[in-house]
Amino acid sequence: MPFFGLFRPYGRSGSGGRREEKPKAAPARFFQLWGRKFSQLVRLNLLFLVPVLLVLALMAALEFFLPHYLMRLPEAGNGIQWCRWEQFSHPAPYEMKGFWLDMWRLWAVPVPLVLLSPFWAGLSLVTRNYVREEHAFIWYDFWDAVRANWKSFLLGGAVCYLQFAVLSTSIACYGWAAQSQPLYYALLWPCVMLGLLCLFAQYYLPVMLVTFHLKWRQAYKNALIFSVVGLGRNLLLTLLLSVLVLFCSLPLLVLNLLVFSIFFGLFGCGFSMFLVNFMVYPVVERHMMQKSCEESMMDKK
Repeated sequence: MPFFGLFRPYGRSGSGGRREEKPKAAPARFFQLWGRKFSQLVRLNLLFLVPVLLVLALMAALEFFLPHYLMRLPEAGNGIQWCRWEQFSHPAPYEMKGFWLDMWRLWAVPVPLVLLSPFWAGLSLVTRNYVREEHAFIWYDFWDAVRANWKSFLLGGAVCYLQFAVLSTSIACYGWAAQSQPLYYALLWPCVMLGLLCLFAQYYLPVMLVTFHLKWRQAYKNALIFSVVGLGRNLLLTLLLSVLVLFCSLPLLVLNLLVFSIFFGLFGCGFSMFLVNFMVYPVVERHMMQKSCEESMMDKK
């Protein structure tokens, strides 16, 4: 028997060093990180909720206190018609004959969302650090990211708003026209596919803007590339976010509205951004960070 470990039988193999743990599966790692950062995500979401409530108040004012302008899509023998409609007046748009588009709701009401876009920089930076298992000072890092990236995120918000307004109007018009003339499906489906690509690009754009020193045009070009490269991951992420929204909002009963309000107020945006960054950051790391490291090593040689 060895005496206090001084005379250890070295001829016999020991237990060796600690073996590296096998990497956990993505779902297990996600819930482990989410559990560890749950309270921080709640505080982050409450911080982000302040500008969200201000923007929602502006949108509510545009929706309920200003007249809406409706556009009736052309039918056989009729051209495009316009109508000015006051809120809570009769007949309501859904009671009118034909297919009416509320252009005010599509184009004017979402405008305040552009003002919210700089605050996504803080939300993206903090949740990115959580995904990388790095520490983040919620208050300081949030506002520091907003100050450093507000111009690029404001530009991204304006572009996203224009994409939404144009594509939603185009899809509605072509979808209505395709019911009577199937030829319009040739215009409808490209708009749908373009809308999906723009949506997928929004998953990657925030994390790239807060991680790399890129011009907005370069970041958006890479985001469009990743929307195709990570197609399977993007579809899965869209499905998960859709299920989350559907779970909280359907059917629209008092209980479900209460659940949605509690979820959104406590961790809706923070959890959603954490999920997005958890899904897309490995793609960005694989194709951008590792490539930049390899290029720097080649330069040294």
